[in-house]
Amino acid sequence: MNALLSYLLTVILTAHALNAMKSETIKFSQLPGECAAEYDSFLRKERKADSTAAIMYDLDGDGINEILIWTGNGGSGGEEWSIMRKDSRGWHRLGKVFGLLYRVDAEPYRGLLVCSPCGWDQATWSFYQLQSGKLKLIIEFEVHYRKPIREEPTEIKFFYGISSK
Repeated sequence: MNALLSYLLTVILTAHALNAMKSETIKFSQLPGECAAEYDSFLRKERKADSTAAIMYDLDGDGINEILIWTGNGGSGGEEWSIMRKDSRGWHRLGKVFGLLYRVDAEPYRGLLVCSPCGWDQATWSFYQLQSGKLKLIIEFEVHYRKPIREEPTEIKFFYGISSK
């Protein structure tokens, strides 16, 4: 776990190491029904939305992409995403995350890093992995900054394995 901690701290504290996830716009009609249903029904009607953002990414390295679906909800700290996986019963939600999404491709640390900024002086970074078909929050960092726009860390707290999502 110390190697994972060191690796993630390096990634978080050196912005150039971050791999921002790129979404594509997909029409609801082109998505599996369970995935399209993740978009907030009230917002879908209000916005007259016919599509949403989606990201195809293999979270666990098994060669099969999961689909991250934007739920339509968002704010200054990022957006809400449902992580969907297909199995023999169809598509189902593994969990939801809120924030800015970054992929971590370095084996054996493959997973999803989610940044939830809060104002100019702090951010929470949560690292998730897909293990045995479940989305697990492995480690979370709470970072406080001295300089505006989250540039110079003054305090970092981390918490291991707080919960499963």
